[in-house]
Amino acid sequence: MSLVKTTESLDLTVVIPFYNRSNYAKRLLDSVIQQSLTPKFIFFVDNGSKIEELERLHEIINSVDHKDINIQCLKTEKFGNANYARNLGLEQANTQYVAFLDSDDWWEPCHLENSLKILNKSSKAGIYGGAIIHYGNSKVVNSSGDIALVDTPYHILFSNAGWSAQTSSYIVNKNKLKNLKWDESLKRHQDYDFFLALQYLTEGWVFNPIPTSHLERDDAVSGRNFDIKSMIGFLEKWKQKFPETCLKKYLVDQMDLCIIANIDKKYYEYYENIYLNLVDSDYVFHVEYIYRNLRQKIIFFLKKHGLFSLFKIILRKHK
Repeated sequence: MSLVKTTESLDLTVVIPFYNRSNYAKRLLDSVIQQSLTPKFIFFVDNGSKIEELERLHEIINSVDHKDINIQCLKTEKFGNANYARNLGLEQANTQYVAFLDSDDWWEPCHLENSLKILNKSSKAGIYGGAIIHYGNSKVVNSSGDIALVDTPYHILFSNAGWSAQTSSYIVNKNKLKNLKWDESLKRHQDYDFFLALQYLTEGWVFNPIPTSHLERDDAVSGRNFDIKSMIGFLEKWKQKFPETCLKKYLVDQMDLCIIANIDKKYYEYYENIYLNLVDSDYVFHVEYIYRNLRQKIIFFLKKHGLFSLFKIILRKHK
């Protein structure tokens, strides 16, 4: 694993969708500038931030020694969707490679160099990996699986192994994208959609087995703004290709989300109806029915007593 800083730069642009997150900008910038091989360009693509946030971002950019890296701030014409920003950055990049980095995430110093070594040894259009997830003072390495060893890309995203294909691990070869873009109709499940689209519509993904992307989570999902219509749009778009085992796993997770985040009951019923069509007609006597009801009751209890976030962290620590 190379950690030696050189003066060599990569033919690569880092695209960062930005929306009111200047408090993370210094950490993010430091992680890009300190790469063992640095990019030629960094694009912060604003998606409707407050003026004071943009001013603070410029102050941070001006305060760091970014050497020969060209840092630009772009602005989307439409607001409210990170995919607008990702597509603008992708369109404006005139480098062979584009790396995506969410504005509150950061990288290990070897991320770009090691990822491109793997990508360049393959014939693939992009590379992905897992992530190091931070929960307050604790962290969990959320690994991923090798897409070359599973039947479908769905098995990477929706398996019981708990794998991830984290957005800030994505690096693509722009010459092999075949005009593929991020789906601007989606505000949620954007990463799932892009992962599936790149695999099915281009030469596909290669796997980086060592997670080198960092992200923070607090698991306070009940207070977050989940765009359930985008999630349903994603499912309707890709449902026909879903393997049944992966679809069941996805539907269970979505039903749990509806409970945890207090989402309108009609959306829970939407997912449940699809789930019911996948199981036996004797569903009420089926082990899956017992499991679903027990799972719901546990979630309700933990959520009611403020224990759900702690419970999830403990589970991850003991995986």
